[in-house]
Amino acid sequence: MSDNSVAVKVVQEFWETFGNKHDVEAAAAFVDPDVVRRGPIPDPEEKDNCRGKDNYVTFLNHVVKVIPNYHVGLFRIFGSDDGYVALQGTEAVCINPGSDEETTNFVFGLFHVNDNGLIDLVDWYWKQPDPEILKWAAARNISAASEA
Repeated sequence: MSDNSVAVKVVQEFWETFGNKHDVEAAAAFVDPDVVRRGPIPDPEEKDNCRGKDNYVTFLNHVVKVIPNYHVGLFRIFGSDDGYVALQGTEAVCINPGSDEETTNFVFGLFHVNDNGLIDLVDWYWKQPDPEILKWAAARNISAASEA
């Protein structure tokens, strides 16, 4: 990937499609079959990680099922000429679905868009994970690998 604007656009469109519209099928069109997702929840068993498009799509479907009001707000997004894209934003989740009780995490993501124009790396970080969110996520088994 030699043009960083292409990589940035792919990542922006992926997050608009998934993070705000919850259209997992459309978002999957931006994902490479061999994608690797590394999640922000520290776990020696790597349950918050997944490999392969099918597993990642399963994870995305699980996110919108468990967190129906999930959305991502982008502050900054920039790319390098070798296909890497950094994203800084907020991730809003409702702790108790059906209620107005929502919390926002500040997030950072590192992505890679390959020469085919597809995302093959998603490496996601929480700047300061809210301890309550970590407990909530663990209680609901939000990990990618366990759902695959």
